[in-house]
Parts: sequence; structure tokens; C-alpha cells
Amino acid sequence: MSLFDPGEGRDVPSPENPILPYAGTSGWSGSETSAARADHADTTGLTGARQHETLRFLASRRARGATWKELAAWLDVHHGTASGALSVLHKTHYIARLTEKRERCKVYVLLTYIDGRETEPYTPNTQKPRDVLATLIADLFLDYLDARTDPGVQAETWRTMRSVADEYREASS
Repeated sequence: MSLFDPGEGRDVPSPENPILPYAGTSGWSGSETSAARADHADTTGLTGARQHETLRFLASRRARGATWKELAAWLDVHHGTASGALSVLHKTHYIARLTEKRERCKVYVLLTYIDGRETEPYTPNTQKPRDVLATLIADLFLDYLDARTDPGVQAETWRTMRSVADEYREASS
């Protein structure tokens, strides 16, 4: 049994066996390009490989766990990809999200490493209250300022900020 064994009768995600909990997909942000990107990743093995690598990374981090930023740096992917992998694994109970934060980001751990710490249930983005979205926008703005020496990170943070701001506007109407 491996550290990230999800339990009896459940398989560990792999390129051949991705977890696709959103109507048979790994999910996307709502745009056509995002849906096409998700479909490509789901059908080519990328999604399952990322999910598997995410579990391996969390296993290597043991009780320390990892934030989306740490995972993104390790996988060399942008926020949406890292966050998406963590969200799917959290939604399907392969991992837990602690209430702890590190550098303004929530910490994810394998179930083995919860160690009695407080966890948060999975909540879909569509159910985020306005104040949570406002906090996320503020955090992203701070990330944007922190990344001013790295134009690539700054551009990705700006795109994420725009997406969250649109979600906030939609939640407000």
C-alpha cells in the first residue's frame, strides 16, 4: 500500500486513469479555450499524469504538505493547472486542505498526514460568497505586486485576477 493509496477499491490516478469528477472531465473555467485545453489534457494523459505527480509531490512533502504555489513551481505550471489538480484531488477525497496558510495560501496534505489538524471541506468556486472572492482578489493583487520582478508570473497573476474579478462581478449581480 502506498502513502497515497486512496482506499480499497479506488485507483491511484495515472495517465491512463485520470480522475474526472466534473461530468466526465477534470473541469475548466468556462471559456471555450479552457474547455478545449481541459479536453486535450484529459484525453492525452496529461490530467492523470499531473494528478499522479501531485500526489507524489505531496507524499514527498509529508506533514508539511504544499500550497498551490509550491506545486506550480515544482510542476512548472501556472496557477490554474496546479489549483485544478489540487481541487480535483480534494473534491474526491484523495487529499485534505488544512485551515493552515503558508504565504497566504492554503496547505494541502495527503490524508495520512492530517495528524489531527483542522481541515476544510471542498467547496466549489460557484458557491464562494462575495467576501471570499473579495479576499481572493486582494490576495492576488498582493501576489501581483510581489511578482513585479518576474513578468511571466505577473502576467499569469493578472489573468487570474481578471478571472476572479469576473466571478466576483457575476456573484454580485
